[in-house]
Amino acid sequence: MSRFNFFGNISGENVVINGNDVIINGKQVNNPGGKEGKEIDEIKKATAQIKKLYVTSNVRVNIYDGNDDVIVARLHGTASSKDFQFDVVPNNDSLRITANIEGSSGGITIINDVIMSGSFNNLQLDIVLPRSPMEIIIIQSKNSSISVERNINVPIICAASTNGSIKIDGAIFRKLQLECKNGSIRINSHLYSDVELDITNQNGSIDCALSNVGISTVEVCSKNGHCKNSPVLSGKYTASGSIFSKNGSVKFH
Repeated sequence: MSRFNFFGNISGENVVINGNDVIINGKQVNNPGGKEGKEIDEIKKATAQIKKLYVTSNVRVNIYDGNDDVIVARLHGTASSKDFQFDVVPNNDSLRITANIEGSSGGITIINDVIMSGSFNNLQLDIVLPRSPMEIIIIQSKNSSISVERNINVPIICAASTNGSIKIDGAIFRKLQLECKNGSIRINSHLYSDVELDITNQNGSIDCALSNVGISTVEVCSKNGHCKNSPVLSGKYTASGSIFSKNGSVKFH
């Protein structure tokens, strides 16, 4: 029987997983820094004159603010395979970025102490956006995390991850729509306008910290977890919408 602890280790009679190392019968069988790893580092660019950005990925996605006058997408890291798709495709006023690597699961499946999938990757898709007007960002990641970092200023931000966390740190928005099935959601932002929230999580916690809130009509609910709804109402703007988790704690402050 395998054992798990919250320091990220899994062990069984013949299997030990500690961080990124996988050991079977005393032999390390995957090592992202070793000779078996495939280094990937590709950069693609697109014009900044777009209104809509669509991102589909099964590797970690990071959205950053930049000073260049173009959009820069970089897929980089180490993986057990170089069989991947990386596309940056403009279409009128929209841009679609796709990054998928075969066998990428962001982890390992173990059944009865047997590794069923030995693939690994520590790939990341970094997208740097110029400070030009954009209407909406939509990000979908099946098995990895999503991060939208400080100074990103887009009216509508939508992100969905099946088996990864979502973090919104310092981004400026008017509508925030986040959906997560198996991972945490973290939001930390300052309001510069009224905002609408639509945040749901199936099996993880939600921590939403917003400053400059004057009025809140946000409905905060957790079906099987602790719930706290205590925003500091000392600001200028109104927050509305809902924050819901089925099997995790919810904190709005």
